[in-house]
Amino acid sequence: MANKIAKLKTAEETTPAEAPTQDAFAIAQITGIVSQRIVDAIVKSRDDLSKDAEDHRAKMDLDEWMLTAAEELVKAGEEKLIIDLLEEGFLAPLDFRLCVNIIESDDLLIHIVKKDDSKRIFNAALKFITDPDTIDAMLDEETPDEIKEMAEIIKAGLKAEPVIKELEKLEVVYGDLGPRDGNKFITGFSKSGKFFIGLSRRVTLREHADILASIKGETGEEFPKKLVGGGMVEVRYVDGECKVKFHGISLAFGEYDKKTLEKFRPEITKALKEMLGKEDITVEIKQSDFC
Repeated sequence: MANKIAKLKTAEETTPAEAPTQDAFAIAQITGIVSQRIVDAIVKSRDDLSKDAEDHRAKMDLDEWMLTAAEELVKAGEEKLIIDLLEEGFLAPLDFRLCVNIIESDDLLIHIVKKDDSKRIFNAALKFITDPDTIDAMLDEETPDEIKEMAEIIKAGLKAEPVIKELEKLEVVYGDLGPRDGNKFITGFSKSGKFFIGLSRRVTLREHADILASIKGETGEEFPKKLVGGGMVEVRYVDGECKVKFHGISLAFGEYDKKTLEKFRPEITKALKEMLGKEDITVEIKQSDFC
């Protein structure tokens, strides 16, 4: 695909007379993968910018549509196409800033981070990386010290046993009906290099921030806010079977990382068995989202 896509210039580099109305080949490549509504909106925004490179509304619209297109390409698993479109300038690293948590491929994540001179993607992606070698591959001399420090914290936490705490006895629901948000949990890497999971019924500790404060008070640990996430944990008995589901998101701290929880699934399952007093449980870990 190299050299077939004319490299797009940014709005700051173009004049209305020379700005391309669209990159036809790139548009053709994403058509059928990205929703047609999004494709049409991208084409319109580029056309508007070709007429007026300082059209701020068109710039804002294009940024929004490119964020959505990047997310849809990631969900479709189009790794090679994404890399081609990044190389040719149709996609920019920052187009992926809202979907780094769902990028499964370490190679793709490394490629995106390496293309981003601002280091904003690396900063956003840190708590969603589960392989220390991947973190090392993203570091370079220009990486800010703050990111390097957090990277070392995560690497240490990924190599150690997770610390799993039940702060208040978890609420158990029987049958298919009943609340899904009776329990909350947080995840976080502490400055000492430990990965914590804190679970609690929503009685005294109603909010994710309350759970984090309780852990800090009990352990004396400190947690960089950027390395904390959270959601809901549902415990439900259906037909004699105990099912535990991690889902949702924290409004205070943002998404938890599904991949990190999967990495520590054996330890999580063992801890839940002890908390619930049951040997036969099923653990489901959903992608963190507003659902």
